[in-house]
Amino acid sequence: MNRSRTPTPVQITIPCHGKRRCNDIVSVVVTYNRKDLLLRCLKLLQNQSRETDILIVDNASTDGTEQELKSACLLDAKNIHYINLSENTGGAGGFHYGLKYAFKKGWEWFWLMDDDAEPHYNALEKLAFHAVNKDNIYGSAAVNMWKGRVSLCFGVKRYNQNNKTEFLDEYDLLNSSDRVAWLPFLGFFIHRSIISKIGFPDRDFFIRNDDLEYGERARKHGIKIHLIKESVIEHPLQPTIKFVLFGRPFYHRSMPPWKMYYEVRNKIIIAKRHYTFFSGIKSFAGVSFQILLSILTEKDKKAYLKSYFYGILDGLKTS
Repeated sequence: MNRSRTPTPVQITIPCHGKRRCNDIVSVVVTYNRKDLLLRCLKLLQNQSRETDILIVDNASTDGTEQELKSACLLDAKNIHYINLSENTGGAGGFHYGLKYAFKKGWEWFWLMDDDAEPHYNALEKLAFHAVNKDNIYGSAAVNMWKGRVSLCFGVKRYNQNNKTEFLDEYDLLNSSDRVAWLPFLGFFIHRSIISKIGFPDRDFFIRNDDLEYGERARKHGIKIHLIKESVIEHPLQPTIKFVLFGRPFYHRSMPPWKMYYEVRNKIIIAKRHYTFFSGIKSFAGVSFQILLSILTEKDKKAYLKSYFYGILDGLKTS
């Protein structure tokens, strides 16, 4: 695990000039070296039943992404904006700088997603229909097939009538609109008034759990988050192993050791920033269980143990 991947604050100047806004909504798409997936995503966004401007945030791709966009004449489209960062800042940096640019340009609503998102043609229309309160955050349902059923790519904690949370990972069990504790930056729909209150995503997270931290910030401000069932985005489903311990589900998503470092480090930072002592203990217990699952399931156990060690160490050191 190469700890040199840990990002330091990057000063990137984002000019606020050029094309004007065509719509009140902008879709912010972060990309890095996945031009084919990006082109597919852009095509689906351009064909939305509810029109949207599109902001491409290129994390300094080296695979010819910008040239491909020019060849396809996409950068000439009046509703497509493009910024190319000077270095790879990860998903967290991409959404940080992308939202900062879009906020300065004056859009009202921001729809966030990665380049491998495939929104259904009416995903934005359905989302905007339910987004009646600009003081709430809304989100699309990111789904894929898993063992013969439509599964949520990221399980959610849904609030019931007693304001208690229940874990849910099956799309068919969703209501039309569900209040949830957290949503990924995958169809994440937010109004500029909320950004004024809670700021931009933490760029120093680089990757993993930057959206979880952002959701915790929103919760502290009393902002409610709603998952909209009819707004569907298809997205690859990470290889996942499900365990149930004391009636509580745990999910182990296989990822490279360097990503696991950020997974652990960032969860510890979130616990320190936002959780009570006892909630922090639960979070650390969850990290410990992840370590056990990696030892049991992953081949390169030494690399994962190293990732966990430095992830915990750097998480405890970082404010």
